[in-house]
Amino acid sequence: SAAINYLRQSVKDKNKAVESLSALFGALPHSRTDQRAMIVYEIADIGNDRAIDFLSKVAKSDKDYELRSDAVYYLGNIGGEKARAALYEILKSK
Repeated sequence: SAAINYLRQSVKDKNKAVESLSALFGALPHSRTDQRAMIVYEIADIGNDRAIDFLSKVAKSDKDYELRSDAVYYLGNIGGEKARAALYEILKSK
């Protein structure tokens, strides 16, 4: 968890931070639920457009119900037009 947080803090460009964290998320096995949840949290904390895209993808397609639920929650907390549109798309797909 500390390494994931350090990775986010060490990259000054927020887009690159989301890119690095999302690559790590994709590389981790699904059994590493705590680390995957921490990555979702860290990306949500960044809260930019790429973070919204990532969270939307997780909310729509991840196999882990808890992570999908967390992604929807974080999208609601980020707010803004893009996050609302992502939530609407998630709702329409269900």
